[in-house]
Amino acid sequence: MISYRVVVVPEAKEQFKDYLAYIVNHLMNVEAALAVADDYDETIAALENNAGSIKICDEPELARRKLRKIHFRRHNYIMLYRIKDDIVEVVKIYHTLEDYENKI
Repeated sequence: MISYRVVVVPEAKEQFKDYLAYIVNHLMNVEAALAVADDYDETIAALENNAGSIKICDEPELARRKLRKIHFRRHNYIMLYRIKDDIVEVVKIYHTLEDYENKI
């Protein structure tokens, strides 16, 4: 089994930071933001061990870019990523209700 090094690009980090800020500042729920942040960390850990076992996305635009997606385990967020050698590059993070295929 390959062990991957996960790199989250600055844009994806900023996206996630914005989601957390929304949960804290608009929904006024610090506990929920902390739970989503924990789920993020667990998703990164899952990618370190299992990124290559997830298939390339079926959506045409995502497939063209050779992107894969992993769902957070307990929250409605996904990470879109690509693999090059032993590096996983997380390029976007979205809430599952967003039209992320058309935002790429």
